[in-house]
Amino acid sequence: MTTPGRSLDMLDFVGRFAAGFGSLAAGLAVRVAASARDELKMVDPQESTEGPDGSSPESGAAAGASSAGHSAGDGAPASVSQRTTPGGSPFTASMLVLVVERDPHIRELEAHFLNEAGYTVEFATDGKAALEQAQHLLPDIVITEILVPKLDGLSLCRQLKADPRTRGISVLVFSILAAHSRATEAGADAFLMKPLGEHRLVGTVKALLDKQASAGREERT
Repeated sequence: MTTPGRSLDMLDFVGRFAAGFGSLAAGLAVRVAASARDELKMVDPQESTEGPDGSSPESGAAAGASSAGHSAGDGAPASVSQRTTPGGSPFTASMLVLVVERDPHIRELEAHFLNEAGYTVEFATDGKAALEQAQHLLPDIVITEILVPKLDGLSLCRQLKADPRTRGISVLVFSILAAHSRATEAGADAFLMKPLGEHRLVGTVKALLDKQASAGREERT
């Protein structure tokens, strides 16, 4: 049986042990904190907040954005043609694509793919309206399905190529029909058969516009 005296001695021992352990833990925490402070002092804060010329990354980014948004000479906004297509070649955002398609789902997909590639897109749902729009807007390229009402895609192509005002417009026949030879006979610059594929469509449009731009440069020289 434990006597009161022994109980008091044990309580005293436990109390001293706890106090000693607490002091040890506190001392360890102080040493860790001091070590962390010393490591932080070794890091030059200027290295993470300033560039080589003493400017901050934020000011450098702002300056870069400012210079990218203006031309070098006169401070006017830079031409959007400085941007590039997924293939890396420059394009002009004002390049206009007229899509002649009656299926709303295909129109939506074509708009998405062409907009993503940087082109402006207009639509016509029949050949007659497309001819009028082409004569008025003078797009850079017309993409037409053959099976459209009022004026089929091949007849549209023939009329565009017969008119001096529109004969320079590239025409891509993009159809569900296997009509490559008929499209060529109608004067089309290229033919693609559906189903719709983003890379085929955008790649063909880009190739036609590059060819058109090259021909224009040769005419000027």
